[in-house]
Amino acid sequence: RPRPAPASQHPRRPRFPPLWVMSSLAIYGRFWCLHQAVPFVDKVLGLAGAMDNRPLGHTDFLFRVPILFLAFIFPHTKILMVAHVVNIVSWAFWMPRVWDYMCWCALTEIVFVV
Repeated sequence: RPRPAPASQHPRRPRFPPLWVMSSLAIYGRFWCLHQAVPFVDKVLGLAGAMDNRPLGHTDFLFRVPILFLAFIFPHTKILMVAHVVNIVSWAFWMPRVWDYMCWCALTEIVFVV
């Protein structure tokens, strides 16, 4: 009777490994995606949302949501870089009408890109 394969040779791996196994970039990327998703969840649920975020438009749902899902599932450097660039371009478009908190977030994202 054949023995089952050890867990290390099992062909199916969990999609989201535990935090102590993931790289620092993957942890940062997933938490960044969760932070970016909060205004969208507020909008979908019909909640008032945070006061420190600008109103979301159709282009946000068209560009930012797909890249957030992609970056959450595959938190690789290139995907996170594209997600940050999309956010920076969105921020620059809305620049006259943003809160100071969003400026600090944009500076953090610019540091990631550079």
